[in-house]
Amino acid sequence: VQKRPAEETEALERAFALLRETPWHNRSLFQDVMTRTVVLSKDPVALAQVIETRRVVEVGNVRLAAARITPEQVAHLEALLAELRGAVADADRFSSLDIEFHDAVCEAAGNFLLAQFMRIINTLGKVSRERTGASRATRERALGDHEAILAALSAADPDGAASAMTTHLDHVEAALAGATRAGRPTP
Repeated sequence: VQKRPAEETEALERAFALLRETPWHNRSLFQDVMTRTVVLSKDPVALAQVIETRRVVEVGNVRLAAARITPEQVAHLEALLAELRGAVADADRFSSLDIEFHDAVCEAAGNFLLAQFMRIINTLGKVSRERTGASRATRERALGDHEAILAALSAADPDGAASAMTTHLDHVEAALAGATRAGRPTP
């Protein structure tokens, strides 16, 4: 894991200190600004932490979703998957649909707090998706991962869903590392 430059670390520490002092009713706007700041930094350490956070939140989330998903939610995920199949050639459209897919899984979990975490994660994850989504092979692998996630959700299999999400996040992490090693510029 790479270390942040000292001035960036200090700026983030000041931002977090300000967040701690911000009254709860004003935090939403502040968190949005802070999130955008981190996204714009395109820091490899921050990106690695986004993947780490996704592992904590999304694996538990998909496990809950497998136990709670309704037939209507399965149908919605199937429709999104069909759209994802049709968007493999379009990186931007695929990225948007990918976020919608993960949001729909989160909705199936039925946990308001997890939904809030996912909103933050999705904002931060846009940089990761821009880096990895440039590769059609990565998009095709993600499509296969989403198919496995949906199959486990449809079968109401929490362990299978957690395993499929873990595999998906392993692939995302590997693609991000590969894009970083290849020196792809951050968008």
